[in-house]
Amino acid sequence: MLADSPSLPTSSERPVTRGGLPRLTLAARAARVLGTLALTALALTGVVPESAAADGGDALRPARRIEGGTTIARIGEQALERLPWDMNIVRIRIGAGRPAAIAAAYLMSQDLLVIEENGRVTCLSRRDLQPRWMWTLSGSLHRPPAESQDHYVFLVRATNGAYGVHALSRRTGVDTEGFPVRLPYGVSGGVGANAAMIWISALGSAHDNKTLTSLNLANGRPAWGWYTSGLLSADPVVDPSGKLLVVAADNGVVMAVEATAQTPEEPAWTVRGLGAITATPAVTPDHLVVVGHDGLVRTMDLRSGEVLWMQNIGDAVKSDPWVLGATEVEERPSGVEGAPPIKVDVYKGIVFARNTAGLHAFNLTDGEPLFHETCGGKPLIRQGKWVVTLDRNRMATLRDSSDGYKVKGRLNLNMFDLLPTNETGGAIYGVTADGYVVAAIPR
Repeated sequence: MLADSPSLPTSSERPVTRGGLPRLTLAARAARVLGTLALTALALTGVVPESAAADGGDALRPARRIEGGTTIARIGEQALERLPWDMNIVRIRIGAGRPAAIAAAYLMSQDLLVIEENGRVTCLSRRDLQPRWMWTLSGSLHRPPAESQDHYVFLVRATNGAYGVHALSRRTGVDTEGFPVRLPYGVSGGVGANAAMIWISALGSAHDNKTLTSLNLANGRPAWGWYTSGLLSADPVVDPSGKLLVVAADNGVVMAVEATAQTPEEPAWTVRGLGAITATPAVTPDHLVVVGHDGLVRTMDLRSGEVLWMQNIGDAVKSDPWVLGATEVEERPSGVEGAPPIKVDVYKGIVFARNTAGLHAFNLTDGEPLFHETCGGKPLIRQGKWVVTLDRNRMATLRDSSDGYKVKGRLNLNMFDLLPTNETGGAIYGVTADGYVVAAIPR
């Protein structure tokens, strides 16, 4: 079923990672437009070139002929309709009636944030792409946004090189009292946040050598800082409960501290000797996934820092890892003879890490290798038994987890410039540089 969301009122590759914002060059945009025009002409005749069609299996549905006028968005809709599960296709045009140059798109817990090159942020509901609010940042987005219970936090850089922080209400999109804040120092990484605080990876200054700094989310005032022995190139990450803050340094030290407004007396735990770390760790309710320049993927216990398993994937890992998973209810022995088993919540999923050798996937629980793609770019979604990945040319590969993760189909999604990874659901959100957003949302 196709549903058109109302347009917003007028008021805006390298792989997408938390550590770097995607930017589309003029040459890339021109190539995409020319390629789309060619696909459009073929689509009008009902012909799709082999390179743009699915191969490697028969799981995909037949392509629907496009009737009437053809746009990039409609070609994208036609592609997404071929996925082998029931869904609603929803479409919206950002900045209808004015030019839009989309620079980045991020999936948050409930919203899709679409950010234009001029700093304008459009917040869309993940459920149906309904527009929620729009706001313009005071500079260009420097690192991916962080999310707290009530706010989205943005680290920006002004034209004069100064860094600043916005804290926008998730409900209204308005800066909270005391924000934006101009930072009196340079940054080395990004931001993390919980309900009360914002943490920043900092370069420090002549008067303050702290490498981890913080702001009070209630008023934007500086709070406590911490000196780490290594540079923090990665973003600070807060666990889903908001109680533990984890930082990883380029000297191979990973440290966890209590995520409170008061300066912690000492770390909750510290692990050393992990090799240089420049990628932001992935965090679940129970795990921390750390990758390093030593080529090792490590999954650690979030509460203790104990390494649960590690896998060597060869070359250095400089891109942020991903975890696609969910909390499941599992029965376990109670330990009492004759007593029935007890039910516990267990987080299960798949760990993904990428280096020059490709995309590697492992079982989160025990580190068992699941599959490896030599031209892999990143994971896209996990929907039921299906795991979908994207290569660097935005060709989607569908794997069946119930059949040893065998490839059952491939689908060209190159008409979209941005396809953010959905770590918590099976909906696909495709964004074009000129402002179209198309979502395939499972029913």
